[in-house]
Amino acid sequence: MKKKHTEEVRDFLTALLEITQGAFGQGEETIAQAEHRYVRMDALLRRLGSAETSDVSWRRRVLDTRRHVEFEARELDESGAVVDVYRGAGGRSGGQRQRLVTFCLAAALRYQLMESADGVPAYGSVVLDEAFGNSDMHYTRAGLEVFRSFGFQMLLATPLKMLQTIEEYVGGAAVVAKSADSTSHLAAVTFAELEA
Repeated sequence: MKKKHTEEVRDFLTALLEITQGAFGQGEETIAQAEHRYVRMDALLRRLGSAETSDVSWRRRVLDTRRHVEFEARELDESGAVVDVYRGAGGRSGGQRQRLVTFCLAAALRYQLMESADGVPAYGSVVLDEAFGNSDMHYTRAGLEVFRSFGFQMLLATPLKMLQTIEEYVGGAAVVAKSADSTSHLAAVTFAELEA
């Protein structure tokens, strides 16, 4: 991944840095310097909150971080040969985009959570709330395989229709049902019990 800041974005980031330098008692600052910093901050905040068409367009360009970076991902087969190269998700099917996003998410979590050289995340539980609700079985399993390959334990909140798809990746299920009188009921079962 590499930064691709435009001059406009660089100016915005420089303004933010200049406004925050010396703030919060980080150094000696005169009243005149503090007032100057306040005036610059006020002008920037007014522009960020403006409804003027040019300011709305500017705000979108400087705040949308998707426009600030560019990445390249290479998909390799088991032999290490490059199968595909991704430079964004454009031109991909919904399932391919979801797989790419899932891989990037799992890789980023692994990178942030790994503390030791043994490659095991320091914190390995990931909660996914209906993350694969709109995916077909193939891409759901591919996404779950990505998390498993990175060493994560998954806690999934998903509709009942997905149970057969996720069975291989989880040890059991807790089913929560709400009755007509608005009371909730919980039933926990392992997949081994279901098979027996």
